[in-house]
Amino acid sequence: MTNACIEELTKTWNSRGFRCEERIDAPGKADPLHAFDHDELLVVLEGDIEVDIAGKTLCPTAGESVVIPAGAEHEVRNVGSQPARCLHGFEHDLAQTD
Repeated sequence: MTNACIEELTKTWNSRGFRCEERIDAPGKADPLHAFDHDELLVVLEGDIEVDIAGKTLCPTAGESVVIPAGAEHEVRNVGSQPARCLHGFEHDLAQTD
């Protein structure tokens, strides 16, 4: 995905009320199973990840997106041998600021 595509995706997500951040996970990294009270968006930029949502495993490839519904228990893990890069979107009012 080119930088121009990433910028356009970020603008689109912002217009939908989501903040977008780049996420880089080392090989083998896995988030513990968790859930939020808001929807999340995830698009794979590069690498091999699996996303378990409510017991269903998805294997999105570069350029594919995943919507994680509010309240759904989920886990994201890098199953590849290289770092995985994704864009992670979450609601603006829940975003942490520096």
